[in-house]
Amino acid sequence: MTRVRVVGVGTPDAGDDAVGLIAVRAARSELEALGIEVVETGAGLHVMDLLRDVDAVIVVDAVRAPRGGRPPGTIVRAEAGPEGLPAEVGSSLSSHGFGLAEAVGLVAALED
Repeated sequence: MTRVRVVGVGTPDAGDDAVGLIAVRAARSELEALGIEVVETGAGLHVMDLLRDVDAVIVVDAVRAPRGGRPPGTIVRAEAGPEGLPAEVGSSLSSHGFGLAEAVGLVAALED
């Protein structure tokens, strides 16, 4: 059986940065009924361990668009490869100092 984990990332008291948490909370019962594990966490280093020990991970998080990029609310789907997340995800800079892109890249580098 394929093990899938959905990770909602965010800070509950930080406005739009809570969108990942809000989204997974809204979908939790439906996802868990399908046998999908649902986890809420903060950004950066907190995500690293959640990217392991499953066949697929879906991370729901707010990202900042590149200058002149997508309007707010745009859904971006990106698959991480051996190098981490692709550039179209947007800036890896985070108000947390260590963002999702850095976490995915570090896990990819450590598993090489």
